[in-house]
Amino acid sequence: MKISVVGPGAIGSLFGGLLSRISDNKVVFIGRSDGQSRFHLKKISEEGLVLSGKTVGVFKLLETSTNPSEIEPQDLVLITSKTYSVRDAVKSSKPLVGKDTIVLLLQNGLGQERLIQDLVPLRQLVRGVTSHGALIEGFGMVRHTGVGETVVGSLTSRQEGLVSECKGVFDRAGIQTRISEDIAADVWLKTLVNAGINAIGALYEKTNGQVFEDEETSELAENAISEGELVAKAAGITLPENPLEKAISVSKATFSNKNSMWMDVASGRRTEVDAINGYIVSEGVRLGIPTPVNEELTARIKAALTRT
Repeated sequence: MKISVVGPGAIGSLFGGLLSRISDNKVVFIGRSDGQSRFHLKKISEEGLVLSGKTVGVFKLLETSTNPSEIEPQDLVLITSKTYSVRDAVKSSKPLVGKDTIVLLLQNGLGQERLIQDLVPLRQLVRGVTSHGALIEGFGMVRHTGVGETVVGSLTSRQEGLVSECKGVFDRAGIQTRISEDIAADVWLKTLVNAGINAIGALYEKTNGQVFEDEETSELAENAISEGELVAKAAGITLPENPLEKAISVSKATFSNKNSMWMDVASGRRTEVDAINGYIVSEGVRLGIPTPVNEELTARIKAALTRT
């Protein structure tokens, strides 16, 4: 299978490396020609991708490019860019998308499908979320910090074949994957978990597990999730699990993890808060549901970036 990973940050690099273990997969990392991305790609091109942690190895059967027009149409285009870059990432990768290409959004947060609906035919677009954890430790080096569930699902009718193909290629690479019967609900659930952990962990410099050990941060997390649950219900979403219980379970399973929003704030980088807590706020406004805690967390994350 010809696979391109667009936006190979920590998760994209992890998935691309794992997918390259299958001999009949040809994996290409597509990154930007400016910023830090080019150094990451250069290191991978010269020395291979180094994975540590839950997966250990040097993956050298990877190609890299900053010019998608040089690459032929792919069988699978995996979009793992940050949520705020998704439109630019999909737009730049259009040369990779042929009439039979599967485009899989594998990202945190909500609302990305709306941002790219004019760029990719809905019949070719599949949505996914993952609970795998990963962290870039240096150019060409990624630590696999946690193993979790990956879920893929249809956004429209008659996509069973596409979704099954995604699951198949992931399973063969050791990325155990479940097909969702309601991917919107699964994405909402993951977002509510992130809403209760990420911003709070970043603001209070607490690992995932520590968020629920402290009275103040635990209460904030519970309230942020509760608000999000009310918004989801008003939006017609039936969550597959209790989101607070899920968040606590995830925090225990990834106790020592520093979440990606904490890393972004610490480095002065833009965060994905608008697609997580901020999305809950905007949907709450639309649906008439007050979300003061998520509004506060969103504002505090943005204020923290102005100080770095």
